Amino acid sequence: MLDTTDFLFSQEGLVFPVKRCRPKNNLPRSSEAEFVLLFVHGIGTHKETWLPTIEHLFELQSRRDGVRTGVIEAWIVEVGNHGEAAVVNEAILLERPGSLADHQTSRMILRLLRSDLLNGKKTIIVGHSGGACVGTFATLGCSLQDLPIHAMIVVEPAMITREFYTVLQSQETSLVKTLVEMAKTRKDVWPSRAAARKWLSKRPPWQRWDPRVLDRFVSHGFRDLPTATYPDLKEGVTLCCTRAQEALWYSLQEDGVNALERLSELSTVIPVHCVFGSIPDVTSKWMKQDIVDSCKGASVTVVKGAGHFVPQEDPENLASALWTVLHSQRGHVTKVKL
Repeated sequence: MLDTTDFLFSQEGLVFPVKRCRPKNNLPRSSEAEFVLLFVHGIGTHKETWLPTIEHLFELQSRRDGVRTGVIEAWIVEVGNHGEAAVVNEAILLERPGSLADHQTSRMILRLLRSDLLNGKKTIIVGHSGGACVGTFATLGCSLQDLPIHAMIVVEPAMITREFYTVLQSQETSLVKTLVEMAKTRKDVWPSRAAARKWLSKRPPWQRWDPRVLDRFVSHGFRDLPTATYPDLKEGVTLCCTRAQEALWYSLQEDGVNALERLSELSTVIPVHCVFGSIPDVTSKWMKQDIVDSCKGASVTVVKGAGHFVPQEDPENLASALWTVLHSQRGHVTKVKL
């Protein structure tokens, strides 16, 4: 279904695996607009999370003759402390445990956007959860009159208003603090990949994931022991993104504020599209409404029956939502009730 090519980029001492995906035999025909989609994954996952969504998107496109809008290729990037990148960067991440791999990833994405590989193409960033923040930060340093992207699509973005951030700071307990503590103590060692998959399939949130996504998580989100974190464990598997690195991400609450403020600026000059799951399991309806209200003319699409982990739970309907977004007009707001 897909022709893929792997690339490696370096940024500030970290190495970033990047994959380009193209449809084998179904490039858009009679297309008036040809887009490139650049996908950024969320916290605790990996770049291959997006492959089922991309496959569905190209399959959907192949069934449409004479489409006016088409996707010629999709890129998936790995945040520097996740998946394959976490293995390659293991030593430097241990040496610099506070390293903000998300910001380094953003700067790497900007380099990719300005490179001969993407420069001049109509590129749209698609970011999920924390990946939406990473994708948004990729535009920092660019003037609003000279952006290297055509539009932004944020899927269940991990963004909050400054007002809500102030409230969180004043609370002794919060969802973010809970997530940090959970990340620090979560189970992260299993005797085998098969045992890990069995364990995950019986527990939230993984039990709701599409089997293809769960299989890829076990394949690409886990690594064999021993590791630098667990040098004395000689057998079994552990997570590529260590507990310390995942907890670090969850603690970066202000990044969600800064990302939303930048997204608000972007919405004044390029289309911004919000895709949400209908189930408010992680972000509430009013938090989602705050995001929409912060962005001028943002469109809203809801994937029914999905929660925060839309790419993992329902890649097929997410692909349909992305297809709809690509064919929408700037300034058109889909009338939905959050």
